[in-house]
Amino acid sequence: MLTREELKAVHNNIITIMENRVMQMTGCNRQTANLVANEILDLDRDADKLLNEKEAD
Repeated sequence: MLTREELKAVHNNIITIMENRVMQMTGCNRQTANLVANEILDLDRDADKLLNEKEAD
């Protein structure tokens, strides 16, 4: 679970938290973790867009 302290420690940068967690889970480097985190964020944005389009129909 995300805490205020964790978020403050990285100056409210959620991508850094995502990278750190991906690296902890997989043992990959920061560059790979960044690619994974950005892909997840893109998927989330795309899903929101699709769901909002469907609701508008």
